[in-house]
Amino acid sequence: QNLISGILIYTNATICEGLEVELQDVRLQGVVSNVGWFNTTVNGYEGTRVTVPNRRILDGTVIDKTNKRFRVCQKYLFVTFQDPGNLEALVNAVQDDLRNNPDILQRSAVLRISMAQRGHIKIY
Repeated sequence: QNLISGILIYTNATICEGLEVELQDVRLQGVVSNVGWFNTTVNGYEGTRVTVPNRRILDGTVIDKTNKRFRVCQKYLFVTFQDPGNLEALVNAVQDDLRNNPDILQRSAVLRISMAQRGHIKIY
């Protein structure tokens, strides 16, 4: 049941990492830190990490408290090279690419969103 629930959660994209949720049936509020095939992990506001079976999430009531207008994106960059002295140049090049990429939220856009949300913004 948990695996089938996990597949349904994944395909419907009802829960994702970074989502601020309230799981009413298990009396839990917090931020989703991991969605697995069998379980979902939520970092509770009281400082606890709670693993909830996906069956309980799918059968229960989930309140999305995030009200976000963005999606969580996680990318990994694996680099190998012969000369470790080139690391600083590599980091600078990646930072420049990120600053100049129109698809990445830049400082001015973050400030604009923050002003629209009356100073409240959540960044994961």
